[in-house]
Amino acid sequence: MRRFPAGWEVPADDAVLLSLAGGEVWCQPLPTWSIWFAGSAPERKFEAWRQWKLADVCLLVRSGGPKLEPLASSPAIAALMECTQALIGDMIRRWPAQLRRRYHCNAFAFTERLQQACPAKLLSVPLEADWGGFLAAHFPYGEGETEQRGFTGR
Repeated sequence: MRRFPAGWEVPADDAVLLSLAGGEVWCQPLPTWSIWFAGSAPERKFEAWRQWKLADVCLLVRSGGPKLEPLASSPAIAALMECTQALIGDMIRRWPAQLRRRYHCNAFAFTERLQQACPAKLLSVPLEADWGGFLAAHFPYGEGETEQRGFTGR
């Protein structure tokens, strides 16, 4: 997050709650893991009551970039489904098979609608380099804008 351009706000840490309303995607921060695991990181608190209209979905890849490219629908849906599995996969494995199937069908339907409302892009960035300027050029954020932009990743 320290590589983000000046003026950007980081509204969440590990995960966000996404919802669809009126064809738009909204996100709200969830509590950070550092709140639950004392000593693992400095405690950070986010305003879970706030929500932002999601303008972009970028799947972060650590590579030689920086590069931003659109993703086709099927790979984007698969990658977004993988993100949800990483967060709650262990819990789901304990559910009865019928409940797991129902969850996966609902998650797939939501992810498909998410991809239609806000098509995902692949953001390739080198881990060690400063790519804040690249982000600022592709995702302008200034004092006059009414929407805030930020990223979250797993």
